[in-house]
Amino acid sequence: MIESVIDSDIVEIRELIAQAVRTSVLSCVDEAVVLLKDIGTELDWWLSNKTESCHLKYVLERKIVGVIVIKNYWNLCGLFVLPSHYKQGIGRTLFEAAAVSCREKSDVRKIKLNSSTFAAGFYESIGFVQTGPALDRPGGCIPYEYDL
Repeated sequence: MIESVIDSDIVEIRELIAQAVRTSVLSCVDEAVVLLKDIGTELDWWLSNKTESCHLKYVLERKIVGVIVIKNYWNLCGLFVLPSHYKQGIGRTLFEAAAVSCREKSDVRKIKLNSSTFAAGFYESIGFVQTGPALDRPGGCIPYEYDL
């Protein structure tokens, strides 16, 4: 079930993200630490700017198993699913629900992101198109966009 994120979800969401990052960042622990710090900054931004973003969670049996946040209704800065729930359509379902909200509220008419190397295939499978070369950053940094 998809629901809006509330403040009290943040601790559970941070743990979900940590599990997903540790699973997907294969090269070293230091990269995971850098990524988790960056992601934590995005969550902190959301706490102060809730009306400027779409932040949804996917809940199964009262547990958050997926989460998406799109800042300013065009900047996808986080889409994470618990590793134990990969390949069950949760990421796609979260994105599709968030895209509906973004179509209604965004003036940009696109959703943009910088994907990790690990998630690039997923984003391509749901219709994102690479818009430039990958940057050398922890976990990878591949620019993509999706037309709303």
